[in-house]
Amino acid sequence: MEHSDHRTRVGAERRQRMRLRLIESALRVFAEKGLDAASIDDVIVVAGVSRGTFYNYFRTEAELAAAVSEELTSEAIGHIEAAVGHLANPAERVARGLRLYLGAAAKYPLFASFTSQAGLRAVSPNQLLREYLPRHIAEGVKSGRMDVPDVSLAVDMIVGAALSAVHALSTRTVRRDYIDNVAMHVLVGLGVARAAARRLACAPIDAIELPEDSLLARTQQGSSSAGRRVSSA
Repeated sequence: MEHSDHRTRVGAERRQRMRLRLIESALRVFAEKGLDAASIDDVIVVAGVSRGTFYNYFRTEAELAAAVSEELTSEAIGHIEAAVGHLANPAERVARGLRLYLGAAAKYPLFASFTSQAGLRAVSPNQLLREYLPRHIAEGVKSGRMDVPDVSLAVDMIVGAALSAVHALSTRTVRRDYIDNVAMHVLVGLGVARAAARRLACAPIDAIELPEDSLLARTQQGSSSAGRRVSSA
């Protein structure tokens, strides 16, 4: 029985490694060619696997793109939540979390490029984002630090602002205070007083450092993509 359990575990680990290999290869292809232009054959070539192997894990390009999005966003949000979840002020959690998320997009151009192209497709209902954000907003409303009529509306507003900002970071030159300003105006939209919003959005923070074996760190290695373009204004 123990030998059988070992073989089952080894088999599951092997499948997970191959799945991540396909996801990593797809991210590179999507970032280089674009979501709409990339093909399964492109991913197969980069991954160095057969078509049969690919179809053992994903049935369509859309399913693969969804898996890439899920892995990328959940990885980033998991590390961000670990950095902000202990903060007592829910508004500070949202501000710092948004700044860290956009900071990751600025640091990892492949992440920004994929998210920018995917748009709302990059935010699936089962991502960690949908687990953490509603709780922070609900606590902010309960504590009187936020004033929104509906938590789900507030989540939609934050997600929309974040995706729009990632697109800007990926496609044009932005001011040095762009990310802080995005966070400040999101907080104002959540009912936080402007002075408090500015203070929370401009407070010093340390960027998250992702492990070397993370998907973002691995795919960024060797990439020729430049980081965000920032003006000196």
